[in-house]
This record gives sequence, structure tokens and C-alpha cells, in this order.
Amino acid sequence: QANFVWNPHPRVPVRPLYERLKAAQVLVRYMNYPAWGDGLRISVGSDEQIEQTFVAVQKEWGTIDFVVHSVAFANREDLKQPFTQTSRQGFLLAMDISAYSLVAMTRYAVPLMKEGGSIVTMSYLGAERAVPGYGVMGVAKAAFESTSRSMELLIPHSGGAIVAELYKLDHELVREDVAEGVRLKV
Repeated sequence: QANFVWNPHPRVPVRPLYERLKAAQVLVRYMNYPAWGDGLRISVGSDEQIEQTFVAVQKEWGTIDFVVHSVAFANREDLKQPFTQTSRQGFLLAMDISAYSLVAMTRYAVPLMKEGGSIVTMSYLGAERAVPGYGVMGVAKAAFESTSRSMELLIPHSGGAIVAELYKLDHELVREDVAEGVRLKV
């Protein structure tokens, strides 16, 4: 399972939302990191979990203005070996969490954007060119970018004034500990 972080508005208490999501049987973990405060980790590895999360958000606030999709995952062992040694299960997991999760999140987010909104995505240079140590994540990120471009065409026709924007994380800004296995100058 991979997770996305729910980082709410500073005036909205996280703990009560955590309790309500947990009561609704959403797989959620409460976090309190000194650097950025309270937050929640919610699974994106299951359509049911994503749907339950957005149902709870709708009950809590009714609408949303935007979603930031900044989720990617691959098994560590698949990143440490040559790309051609990636397991089928590892390949599918990387594609599911890194690319398909955008489709699933968008499915449930768009209906809550009653007055329009944005879906902002994050990517990486490894989607465009081979980066040593990035392996299966480069393929997953390329699929993710293609998914995002396809959604840019489709979402405006889904009934809302949604703008899907693709922002790529500049490779010069990524610290080595953030991009596991990727060796870059920082």
C-alpha cells in the first residue's frame, strides 16, 4: 500500500477528521511532524479507500478547490537492480501507485469541485530520460505524465471547469534522500 498525505488548512483541526475517517473504516494514520504539523496518511492503493476519503471530505466540507497529486512508489528492491530485472508485481505496483492513482483520485475529486478547481501533479526528469538508479520509476512517471496529458483533454468536458495542470519537479531541486537511489548533484 502507498499513501498520500492529507495536509489540511491551518484553521481545520486534523484530529477530529482523523477520528471520523477511522470510524468510517478508512485506512488512515495520524501524523504530527514538528517541521510541518499535523497531517494524515491515507492509502491510494485501493479505490475503496480513495472513495471513502472523498466521501468523508464531502461530508466535512461539501466542496474542494484543488488536489495536489504528488504520489509515487516502487519497491526498493526493484530500484536497486537493473530495470530488466524488475518483477512483474513490482512493475504493476509502481504503475498502480504512481500513475493510476491520479485517475482514481480524479474520479472522486472532480465531482466535489462544484465551482471549478485544479488538479496539480508532480513529476520528475526520469519520465523524459533514463536516470541511473531510477529504473521502473522512470517508466511509471512517463505513464503518469501521459495519463495527466490525457486527463487535461478529458476533464474539462466532464461537466466542471476543471483545469488539470502538470508541474514537473526540477531534478536540480531533488535531494538524494528524497529521490531514493538516484544520484544527482545537490
